[in-house]
Amino acid sequence: MLKMFEYYRGAQVTFPVHLYQRTLVSQSIAKREVMTSDYQTLARYYGYSER
Repeated sequence: MLKMFEYYRGAQVTFPVHLYQRTLVSQSIAKREVMTSDYQTLARYYGYSER
């Protein structure tokens, strides 16, 4: 962190909130475990809200 501070001192630095695209992650999980790409089914499987 100190090296980053020295290099970017005084500049505004932003980092991405999401490192992966949600659609690609859900498709990858669906292929490996649940065998579906339906978002509602994945949400129920992992215990999240279906919205």
